[in-house]
Order: sequence, then structure tokens, then C-alpha cells
Amino acid sequence: MKKHAILKPTLIAVALGCALATAQAADWHTVATDRGKTIEIDRDSVLRAESGKKVAWGRLVLTEAEAQKTGYAMVQALNRYDCQSLKFATIKRVYLDQGQKILREERAGSDSEIVLLPGTLDEKLFREVCQPPGAEELRQVAEQAGRAARTAENDNQRGRIERTEMVSIKPDLREAAAQARDELANTPKVGTTEKGKPAAVPEKAAPGKIGVAKAAEPVAEKPAVQHEAPVVVARPAPPVRAHSEIPLPPAEPRVRRPTLMAAAPSPHAAARMVAAAPATNEHRDIHWTYDGETGPQNWGRLKPEWAQCGEGRTQSPIDIRDGIKVDLPPITFDYKTTFFTIIDNGHTVQVNVGEGSSFTVSGKRYDLVQFHFHKPAEERVNGKSYEMVAHLVHRDVDDKLAVVAVLLERGDESSVFNTLWANLPLQKNVEFTPDVSIDLAKLLPEKREYFTYMGSLTTPPCSEGVTWIVLKQPQAVSADQIGVFGHLYKNNARPVQSANSRLIKQSR
Repeated sequence: MKKHAILKPTLIAVALGCALATAQAADWHTVATDRGKTIEIDRDSVLRAESGKKVAWGRLVLTEAEAQKTGYAMVQALNRYDCQSLKFATIKRVYLDQGQKILREERAGSDSEIVLLPGTLDEKLFREVCQPPGAEELRQVAEQAGRAARTAENDNQRGRIERTEMVSIKPDLREAAAQARDELANTPKVGTTEKGKPAAVPEKAAPGKIGVAKAAEPVAEKPAVQHEAPVVVARPAPPVRAHSEIPLPPAEPRVRRPTLMAAAPSPHAAARMVAAAPATNEHRDIHWTYDGETGPQNWGRLKPEWAQCGEGRTQSPIDIRDGIKVDLPPITFDYKTTFFTIIDNGHTVQVNVGEGSSFTVSGKRYDLVQFHFHKPAEERVNGKSYEMVAHLVHRDVDDKLAVVAVLLERGDESSVFNTLWANLPLQKNVEFTPDVSIDLAKLLPEKREYFTYMGSLTTPPCSEGVTWIVLKQPQAVSADQIGVFGHLYKNNARPVQSANSRLIKQSR
């Protein structure tokens, strides 16, 4: 039988603080397998959180071939499950080798919850975590919590524990006992309705199964049984996310998105760069495009907070001309192999990556957050245009942004693009998390000489103060790979902006 505890939001920090010990000392049970990969759960780690949510450790065990390719044999993830809305978010991930030696740990980098896709390994793990506790199990939880509360109070009276410890322990235990008793009281007895009349006993699904109930003929006024496991009927469409060069700020404290097999994510404070007031009702539903009345020429007039798009003096992109040749400091890229999420957000294809990849220049480090594409390339170099460009968005510890532009031209096929295009979502504004990884280093050309200047985001709100680094050597992609993106976006490039006598430097 699983062990459940009542977990307040403040105790999630305790779960995170114990993450390392939990990841290693665990009792793992197999939930499902798929193409040699195994998804497992540590049943003893399941903790009940507030508002019908649970926190638990899950683990993805890779095949030997995948382990050799990625450099790790398994990924353990501390996930937060919303058992009512069929969503979950990842709080922390731990990467281990075959001997279960920890290679690295990372907090998840996105604030979005993921909507479960039926039939996936993550959905099976969700079902295992969110199985409803039985009445006997709830009774045991209530009794254990009550005994712990009484013991704590007795110890306090005898002076065996300090007052400061009781301040943090007693309220939690009392509330735990009260909440467990309330749940027990509200749980109908098996085989009866709320009025004590006989009722059909729902079929209980085996652990790890996708379906939890059979289709049945409509029955008038059929009583709802509380705590029944959620049934996937229709997956609600996730909210549409406005595209920008940087992720939007979270509405709540960070709880990470990715799945056990994803990485991700975006900085919680990068959007402080966008010093914009909230949109009024008059402007809230205005969208921007790359043509027509809502095109680039009118971005600055669509919303007050987008005024810099029309009034800014250091806007991007530009035609890079007359760059001063100097001994620019070399850029050191430290790009990793990572899992990712991919989304067609209506303006471009954006790829959110896991933590750990960065570049360093002049002793300053910038962490990679996401990258996306424009066709044709937004930048020009001495008047020359390119087929496409990849914008790799980074931030430093002060939330300053730096964008590395990799120009793309026709040539040899790119293995990274093959992986990305094979995992394009079938719908716009639906984020997809594949169970494959990409080597980010393959996005970069061999030579690292560059141009640099101060500019802005190239999409609304066009915020300035962004450091631009444009690599001189283009990277090759095939004509077919360019054609795939062109099928989605024939033109999603902002026209070049006035340089306004900006200083442009370039490597010798």
C-alpha cells in the first residue's frame, strides 16, 4: 500500500531539499515500458499537496544505446501532478549513469504546466500517482497524523522539544489530521450512495493502465463518487502564448513544466527587461503579424507598451555595415546534449531547451533559454541576405539578454534540423515534448568570429538593451529542410531598422 502524507505548499521546499536523498534511496516500481525504455515510480515518495495535487518522484530508464548517445542512463524527476485538471509540471530533474551515480541536477526552467497526452509514458505515470486512495488508507493517514500531533504536543509539555520546533511542526500536523478526517468523512462507502442506497461499484483500473472506466449507457442522476481517478475525455487546448524573443514571466511561483523526458525551460525573471504596463481592455486582444494592418510598420501603434517598436533608437535587426575590426574577445560555447520542447506559436517555431548550456565572453556567462527561426534571415551583412537565421536567446545573472544569430544557407543536411522537423507539433500553440534529445553544439558553425552591437528584440514589445552577436560563418542546412520551415512561414522577418550611427564591432 502506498504511503500518503498531507503536504502543505511550504513543505515542497523540504521535498526539494531532500531531493538528492530521495533520488537515490528509493523503492522503484515499473509502470510501463516503451521501445526498451522503462518508466518507474517511487511509490514511497508520493506526497499529497494542496488543492488535489500530488508530488512524486518518477524515473525514465533509457536503453543502452540511448545511454551511450546521451551520456546518462536514467533521468529522475520530481513532478507535481494536478490530479483534477490532468496537468503536471516538473520541479527538479537528476541525471544518473548506469551505476546510479549522479551526473548533474537541475531545477526545471519553465513555469507552464503540461497537459497530458493520452497513451504516453507520462500519462501512465500520472495515472499511477493519481490513483484515488481508499477509505481504509485515508483512515490510516488520519490516525497517523493524529497520533503524531498528540505526541508532538505531549513532548512539548514535557519540555522534550524546543518551542521553535513546535511552531513549525504542530500546525502542519494538526492541519494534516483535519484534512485527512475531512476527506474520509466526504468519501462515500463502497457500494452505497450518499443516502445509503445501494450503488454500483465502479471498476477499478489496474495500476499503470490508461483507461480507468468503461463506456456506459447514460443513466439519469447517477451519483458522482468522490476521489474517483480522472478520466481523459477531451484534452482542453492550452492557452495561446504570445511570442517574444524571451519567455513571459510566471503568474505564480515557479513550478516547472517539462515532462520526465523534457528539459526546458525559460527564465522566471527575464521578462523584467520588458518594462511595459499591463494591457488595457482596449488593447488586450490585439495581435501582431508580419504583414497588413498589424504588420511591422504598425507594431508601435498597436499597443502603448509596444511604442519602442516605432520610437526606439537602437532597434533590431540591422544591415551590418562598417563594422570596426578589433581584437574581440573569443566566445566560449558550452552547449550540451539536451531534451527539449517545441512549439509552433503562430509567429515561428520555438525550441525551449534544458538548463546547462551557455556561452562565456570576457568572463561573463549567458545561459541559453530557447532558440527560434526566421525566414528570410532578419540580419543582413553588407547588404547580403540569407535564407534563414536561428536566434539563440541567452540571459545572464542580471537578466540581461544576449542573442546569438546563426545565419543559415543551403548546403549539407543538418541532423539537428532532421530531429526538430520530425517532432513538429501538429497544431499551433500546442507545446510538444519528444522523448529524443538534440546536440546543441551542432547548431553552431565551426568558426566563431562575430559581429556585435547593441539592439532590441525583433518582435513586440521590441525592448532595447539586448546584446547582439552575429556569427560570421553561416551554418549549412539542406534545401528540403529550409522548405519545411518555408511551408509554415514564407516570411516571418522584421525589416531592417536604421542603425542610427551605432557602434558595430567585428572580429579581425
